[in-house]
Amino acid sequence: METMKPLFTDIELKEIIHDIDIAYIDMMDSEVHRQEVNWFVHDLEIFASVLCVRETLSEPYETYDHQEPGTYRYFFEIDDCCAYFNDEDCITNHQLENIIVPVLEVKIHPHG
Repeated sequence: METMKPLFTDIELKEIIHDIDIAYIDMMDSEVHRQEVNWFVHDLEIFASVLCVRETLSEPYETYDHQEPGTYRYFFEIDDCCAYFNDEDCITNHQLENIIVPVLEVKIHPHG
C-alpha cells in the first residue's frame, strides 16, 4: 500500500523526463554485464541498475586480408530503479513502474 504523497503529478513527471539523455551501456566484450546508470534532469536524479546480455548470432572471423565482425543481439533488464529530488524520494511505485521505467527502456542502448 502506497502512503507517500508524490512530489510530481504524472503529467509533470512525464514532462520533466521527456528529454532524458540516452544511456549507452558498453558490454566490454562480455556476454553478461551489469551497469549502474544515472540520469540528471533539473534537480531530479534517476538511478537504475541495468543487466545486459549479449546473444551471439554469428561469430567473428578473420581471413588473410579481411576481418568480419560478429553479429550480436542485446537484451537488457532494469533490475532496480529509484528517483530522488534533492536527495529525497519523490515518486510513488506506480509512477516508477508506469512512467519512469518505460521511458528508461527506450533510452538504454547496449552495444558491444
